[in-house]
Amino acid sequence: VYRRTNDGYLLYSIGDNGIDEGGSYEKLKYEGRSLNEMSDEAKQAANAKIPSGADDLAIRMPPLPFVPPAIAPTGSR
Repeated sequence: VYRRTNDGYLLYSIGDNGIDEGGSYEKLKYEGRSLNEMSDEAKQAANAKIPSGADDLAIRMPPLPFVPPAIAPTGSR
């Protein structure tokens, strides 16, 4: 599953249980974010939202920087 987010995108596979849990993996990740990297308050909130048995494998990617293509000046060869 590919899902755009405010801070890039989330790419995840639905695990062996065949249920789409939004990129969450029980007790480890919520929507592709490691619970270990969250504040205690955010970790508690995320844990409450992770379904029991969640087994989606996810990777969260930041947005790529946009670099406009160079445009050659008119009339030059």
